[in-house]
Amino acid sequence: MIGDKELTKAFDNFSRPYGAIQGFSDALEMLVCEFCPHDVNQETNQLIGRYKETYLEVVRRFKNDDHIRKYYPPLCKALLDAYNKVVTPEGGWGDPLGDYFQEIASDRDKSWRGQFFTPVPLCDMMAKMVSNGNYIPNQEISDPACGSGRTLIAYDRTCPPGSMNVYVGVDTDPRCIRIAAINFFFHGIRGILACGNSLSLEARFGYRVWSPEIGWGIEHLDAAACQQYIGIPYEPGTLKLDKSEIDLSDVKGSGDPGEQLQLF
Repeated sequence: MIGDKELTKAFDNFSRPYGAIQGFSDALEMLVCEFCPHDVNQETNQLIGRYKETYLEVVRRFKNDDHIRKYYPPLCKALLDAYNKVVTPEGGWGDPLGDYFQEIASDRDKSWRGQFFTPVPLCDMMAKMVSNGNYIPNQEISDPACGSGRTLIAYDRTCPPGSMNVYVGVDTDPRCIRIAAINFFFHGIRGILACGNSLSLEARFGYRVWSPEIGWGIEHLDAAACQQYIGIPYEPGTLKLDKSEIDLSDVKGSGDPGEQLQLF
């Protein structure tokens, strides 16, 4: 597991006063807000709405505003540079945030049990085995324990441009969901990412990446909006995405609690 050195340095500088895990968690919340749509007060030209408040709530956790001014902009630049290195028109992809999260959760902080995502080569292998060269446009593909979204990204990279697939990822860890949302954004992937439990069919919050209303961006979803994507427990055969119905009659499993969920 080799992370991007400049990104690692930027996160380390940003997190130094508060610890790697807490600093990383705070930075993720701020970064997601960067890609969320904002409303603008036409009279004052100031940003308003949920995302500004979420952003400022995180900022208030830092006792020294100068720390954010000094280290947050270089962190944003390092993140953009890291994705520019791995995301290519030829189908290259990567998970720089996931790599860093694994490092701090598994190697540095011994109080944590660790965080281990599926290695990239294994994701690529599984994606090719599942697709088997048969490309079907407009698929709905889900991962009930998505982590940083690697398996979904890998599968998307086996599909030709313009396939217009919709990906649904669920994970219990809010950090993983935020990483996956940022990954989807930088890889140009449409989908829903819900922080919740695929077995108990409970949701806390989530994100929708891309919608007709905002185009490319990360839109926050509350628990009720996420619920329909976790287990498909309501209207058999359909769920609503982007204000239109998608036929899911071919999806195996009714979504009842306790039933085995199937990846892809």
